[in-house]
Amino acid sequence: MLRKVKKEKMNFSKCDLQWSPTASDLFLTFNSSVPSDLTLFQVGELDEGDLASNTNDTKAQSISSKLNAWPIGSLADFKLPSKSDIKCYACQPKNFPGANLVTLGMSSGKVLLSSFDHESLQVADRVEREFHPKHNRPCHILEWNTLETHRLLAGYDKYRGDQGVALWDINQEKDKLRKLSGMNDGLGGAAKPLAEFGSPGENVHSIKWLNNQATCFVAGIGTKHIRLYDIRDSSRSHGQVTTKLLYGIAIDPCTDYRFSSCVDSQMNIWDLRKLDRSIHNITEPRSVVKVAWCPTRYNRLACLIRDSSVVKIYSIEHLYKEDMEHNEMHLQTNGGNQVASFAWHPTHENCILSITPSGILKETVVADLIPMTWSPQSSLLIGSGRYLQEMAAECADDISTKIKARALRGYGLKKEQIWENGELVGDETLRKFWLILDHIKSLHKEKGLQKIRNNPFYGVKDLIAGEIPGTEFCLRSKQHGKNLEGTTNSSNIHIYTSQERTISMRLCNWDFQNPTALEIYITRLIENGEFERAAAIHMFNLNLRKAIETLNLGSTSSRWKKGDVNLSAIAMALSGYDSSRKNLWCEMCSLLCKQLQNPYLMAMFTFLTCDDGNYSVVLDEDAYKMSIQDRIAFACIFLNDSQLSKYIKRWTEEAMNEGDLDGILLTGLTEDGIKLLASYIDKTADVQTASLVAVLAFPWQLTRDPIVQNWIDCYRNLLDTWRLWHERAKFDSYVQQESTRKKQELQQIFVTCHFCQSPVSPSPYIHHVQASRNARVMEAASKDSRVRMSTNTCHNNKCRKPLPRCCLCLMHMGTDSFYKEKFDTNTTKSEKKKTVSNNWFTWCQSCRHGGHSHHLKEWFSGHVECPVTSCTCRCMLMDSVGSISSVVTS
Repeated sequence: MLRKVKKEKMNFSKCDLQWSPTASDLFLTFNSSVPSDLTLFQVGELDEGDLASNTNDTKAQSISSKLNAWPIGSLADFKLPSKSDIKCYACQPKNFPGANLVTLGMSSGKVLLSSFDHESLQVADRVEREFHPKHNRPCHILEWNTLETHRLLAGYDKYRGDQGVALWDINQEKDKLRKLSGMNDGLGGAAKPLAEFGSPGENVHSIKWLNNQATCFVAGIGTKHIRLYDIRDSSRSHGQVTTKLLYGIAIDPCTDYRFSSCVDSQMNIWDLRKLDRSIHNITEPRSVVKVAWCPTRYNRLACLIRDSSVVKIYSIEHLYKEDMEHNEMHLQTNGGNQVASFAWHPTHENCILSITPSGILKETVVADLIPMTWSPQSSLLIGSGRYLQEMAAECADDISTKIKARALRGYGLKKEQIWENGELVGDETLRKFWLILDHIKSLHKEKGLQKIRNNPFYGVKDLIAGEIPGTEFCLRSKQHGKNLEGTTNSSNIHIYTSQERTISMRLCNWDFQNPTALEIYITRLIENGEFERAAAIHMFNLNLRKAIETLNLGSTSSRWKKGDVNLSAIAMALSGYDSSRKNLWCEMCSLLCKQLQNPYLMAMFTFLTCDDGNYSVVLDEDAYKMSIQDRIAFACIFLNDSQLSKYIKRWTEEAMNEGDLDGILLTGLTEDGIKLLASYIDKTADVQTASLVAVLAFPWQLTRDPIVQNWIDCYRNLLDTWRLWHERAKFDSYVQQESTRKKQELQQIFVTCHFCQSPVSPSPYIHHVQASRNARVMEAASKDSRVRMSTNTCHNNKCRKPLPRCCLCLMHMGTDSFYKEKFDTNTTKSEKKKTVSNNWFTWCQSCRHGGHSHHLKEWFSGHVECPVTSCTCRCMLMDSVGSISSVVTS
């Protein structure tokens, strides 16, 4: 807040600018050229009448679109003997009513305290205080303490054995300083400094008090030292760094431990907590004139270089990190004119006042980049300076909003009937997708699909166009001829059958080998008002009469809506079909197809008018809007092996590339299904559905895929971001259940041999090879009693040492399960012979003595001590249950 007049040898400007520390509408300008000039300006709004009444001497300047600045005091008011003697100035930070106190540093070393106010202080020559150094030498630095405002630091040129920094106290002699308003005591005698700092004969280049420590200041002294001083101990410095950057020290007002300094074209940022080296360096193309930290914005630094028309604004980022960097912005303040000096406004945010060498003033606001981000709650956050504004955004169609709403409705938590998850979404595509998954899962649960592939959750592609490793798979179907029912002179229509086609149609819910199943399916479609689809299914099952009857029924139906009058016309057109397929009928049907909108009606006419055997036209042209089940079923009935294989492959690739969820029928719950869901996520960003499908429908082996795990982790993070803890817990529970569904827990605790550390009781889970060897040994043991004695020895063939003895019967330990357990991996746990509990290994955890379980049980029923001779362990009392029973017995 106090300003040093820069030295010409550092190319510092002769002009300086400073806002008053006591009033936000006052600032001072200083020109050190001969003669010196110090002017006090006031800022405010002036109307046209006020501007017209200004004289030439007090003419106001427009510093912005709304504000003007006009002088209210000048150096002429002080009546100094020589204005050229002024070297520096500083404003007193304490607000005295009716006084604007200013200290002036003279070339003789005097420090004068006075005021611009004409009325409140009336002392000769308007000089109210005067401080003299021991020897006359120029005073070029003045710095007031902002906390204890009666303390003033003065920096002098070097002189013989004198120190360069002096601390003055304007309240030191109370009899001469008892009144600051209307004082009539005269000048009085000269006061002595409270303390002096620095080594004798050293020059002082810059001084700054710390913002929040009233007793500490930083000074650039001598030729290469920046030092930290404490006025309570002036005999030494409390911190020092060796550097040539001794000029223009500026303390960051937002923090008390960071400051900057400069020399020539180099500028460094320092940290008082680690003063051995700078934390950031900035190099300018020319000499630095002035450096100042922004008082209203954190980590913002302004810099002015020589002969420049812009003020550089630096935003220092990532301080105290190795990747520290700064963003640079050029602020043109005076329309391209050279800037002599500048000053940050102490309270107005991002406001800079600049002055040209000719005295033109201009106020400029630094434009900030406006950061924006979306909050997890789907609101837009906009940062503007110190303010953060939250704007509620209408983003009902955004996928994140949909995912959150679905999670709150319990989407994905229907585990038994997974088709119910589709009812919670409100999306027809997802509803059909969950129906398909539920149908596939139910077929596998009811064992309605033959196990003809390695992966039981195969799709149509694996059945029709799949490749079995190690074999050359080729689809071989039988061709049959069948007439179209309901027509006369009908020619045979070729249809194809095979086991793979039958299973594929079963996956598509087209298991119509039983006529009753077809009627039930058609009845359900009619109840839902899908008359066109029901008629098409009759047509594709070669029953033209039923198709016509269904269309006529739909034309008169009013269950869902008024009957479509066009259906009766369509039925009439279909009734004109015969096997001759006259050209006129075909031409009229082709024209009619172009006017139809329903894909099933289009497919029926295309089916009747296509060339013999070229039924692929129905799928390629007209059925792109038909359901995937109907398209696959139609292809499995009427396309030959070559056409069907090519069609299924091409369709699967298209579905996987486009992320079409209907393609899950083609890929199945396989690795291709993972690729399809990955494309779906890339298209829609719906990681929720992909994660839930992987957990609820996919085989547990595929859920370990890294891609699937990434989906699950992303969905977990989303739930955590929205703080949906209950939904996250339920989802994790399902993930854990599915991951351990097929996982067999291995044995974790074993009784081992003291000599070879091998488990005493061999198990298939420990080592399958060793267990198989022991199985053969045990089979021989059941036939030879002599081999049976080996149960008392270690089962390891390289060890064969005897097992420990029972401390009561003194017989070697052994277990019946050693030879009675069946080592058959297909045997269930209930079929394996369990070890008789009487022969279990039992021992004390304290003394390590033990034996057969039933022997120890009998012993401790009447004793508390260990049965081993000379052992003093009271084993029974080690157990809390044993302690209670012994007390009850006593």
